[in-house]
Amino acid sequence: MRCLVLLVGAWLNPALAASELPRRPLPVEGFSAFGPDLADCLQLLQANLESPPSQPPSPQKSRSVRVADPAGGTRVAREYGPDGSRMLILPDGQIVWTDRPVYVNDAFLPDSPEALRDRLLAGPYAGFKSLLTPRYVLLYTCSDRFAESSGRLLESLCDGLLKRFRERGFSVHEPEFPLVGVIFATEAEFRAHREVAPDVQAYFDVISNRIFLYETRSNDLDDPKLAVLRKPQTIAHEGTHQILQNIGVQQRLADWPAWVVEGLAELAASTQSTRDTWAGMSQVNPFHVATLEDLLDASWLQQIGVTAVPAPQEWRQSLVEYLSRRRRLTPTDYALAWTLTHYLANRRTDAFLAYLKTLAAREPGVAHSDDEDLAVFRDHFGPRLDRLDRQVTQHVQRLRAQVPLAYYAVTFEQVLSAGRFRRATLVTRSPAIVREWVEERLPDPRGGPYQWEAVPFRDRAVAYQYTQQWLQSR
Repeated sequence: MRCLVLLVGAWLNPALAASELPRRPLPVEGFSAFGPDLADCLQLLQANLESPPSQPPSPQKSRSVRVADPAGGTRVAREYGPDGSRMLILPDGQIVWTDRPVYVNDAFLPDSPEALRDRLLAGPYAGFKSLLTPRYVLLYTCSDRFAESSGRLLESLCDGLLKRFRERGFSVHEPEFPLVGVIFATEAEFRAHREVAPDVQAYFDVISNRIFLYETRSNDLDDPKLAVLRKPQTIAHEGTHQILQNIGVQQRLADWPAWVVEGLAELAASTQSTRDTWAGMSQVNPFHVATLEDLLDASWLQQIGVTAVPAPQEWRQSLVEYLSRRRRLTPTDYALAWTLTHYLANRRTDAFLAYLKTLAAREPGVAHSDDEDLAVFRDHFGPRLDRLDRQVTQHVQRLRAQVPLAYYAVTFEQVLSAGRFRRATLVTRSPAIVREWVEERLPDPRGGPYQWEAVPFRDRAVAYQYTQQWLQSR
């Protein structure tokens, strides 16, 4: 449960020393994923990021480049990113790299939705069904109903984001390429297509420019009683990543702080959304508020024995400093990112918009250090991060009053060996804490199968009593 210690410390004001924080990963890690057949692209990107140019790259007019096509012909691609980046963008929106560009005078033409659909169905997605919407090419094995409702939500989301950012002075535009969404019928199909972390329920692949998700869970977490624990609006969240990186808000492969990228996606992924209509930005997310309530309630964490809470003298960082060094967010980090973004967007709106516009000017493939990120943040919001922490805390207190949620009594049991079991209980209002506790912190990799259950109660004391009775009955 070390993560809870980190988060409590970071949230209440300062946190752990910098030496305790993880190494800074690649800029895109944590909110997007690389295509399974593009490992060489990842290596080239990493080499570029680890050896940035001594002088800022000079922009130049993008040129057309002829590249080989997997079908045996050639296609015309276009240079992407700053001079010397070696990045190309294909007519279907995918990013590739080349060491020996062959420049041509041919015009670069994005694929039509029909041409892209036909090529994908004839290749990697043979056997899938397809659905075209004004902006999307959806390839799916899920039900027609789920695909159609997902398409309507994505179109509504794109309409809303274009309108919102245009009204706030951003130079946004319609996506240049057809946006691709791949929807599997089950979680098993989703994970068979590509191995991802257990807590990943959907993702945006920044290289291929596609989102991947599934309709129904395929394991023991399918219990309807636990559906609320998986409530996050994954379609809107991943769709927001994809749309913002295709309408001119964030350039693909531009190095933004992960908390900003995920905070914006969570701000747009309202729990009030239906599958058909986007509910808009800045809705209060009750699950994130519940997570924050548990993280703030250090005395309760101690009482139930979740972890030891660090003493104030051990805290060294503000919330912003903590998040700025997190490039791979945990479920509870998402709550913190949403909270900071919600506060800035609603209480410091002008400064937040100016901050986003500064980030929007960042070029693809150019690395920015933690110190740079913090300096840019201070330029827009001031140097007193401790004062901002207090303001964010006050903001959370107002949000907490709006969210009536159940307390979950969580029980866990795992077979270790013949006649030996590992058992534990937890009481929390936060689905994110449940998920992190059960899936990432608690199971012993040397043990056998495990099972868990989350039972909702209106009163925390009653939920705690339930867990004690469960332990005594084993």
